[in-house]
Amino acid sequence: MLEKLFILLLIFIKILSADEVDLKMQKECNQDSIESYLGIYIVDFFGKSSSFYDKNLEEMIVSKNIGSEYIITKEEYKEPSWQDKEAIKNPIYKIECIKRYKEEGNVPDRNYSDFSGFGMNRDFIKLLKVYENKDDLEQSYHSGIFEIDNNDLWYFYRQTDVILVLKKVGN
Repeated sequence: MLEKLFILLLIFIKILSADEVDLKMQKECNQDSIESYLGIYIVDFFGKSSSFYDKNLEEMIVSKNIGSEYIITKEEYKEPSWQDKEAIKNPIYKIECIKRYKEEGNVPDRNYSDFSGFGMNRDFIKLLKVYENKDDLEQSYHSGIFEIDNNDLWYFYRQTDVILVLKKVGN
């Protein structure tokens, strides 16, 4: 009994010490429905960082991706056919939020688009992660990762600082 009270006290203290951004992030991530992001997406737009330097690679990424289809459904996760990846049957999806630290001196994580200057107005980055199976989920080995921006999904090529914007076109 004393243990449970102690745990509740720790949770209460944690909640009291959380700042407004943390509370907003927790609320949005916990209430968000994965189902609202499932569907068929088309790559509609791309952006690139000013630090990008390989024009040939940029042109290849853009030409192969613009207009290509991503299938993100309960039954299947499939990236564009040019990537030669097998579709994942019955994938597992998870929404996760990462807080952005905007204070001077904090360098954004290289794995997310804000490192290259995209989405700098966000307080946190909401992610849709794709897992092939439960073992991958437990080991945090994802098969795909998208940043959620309103109703769009962003696919960030961190090797090249190119971001693809996926628009939902169907369920």
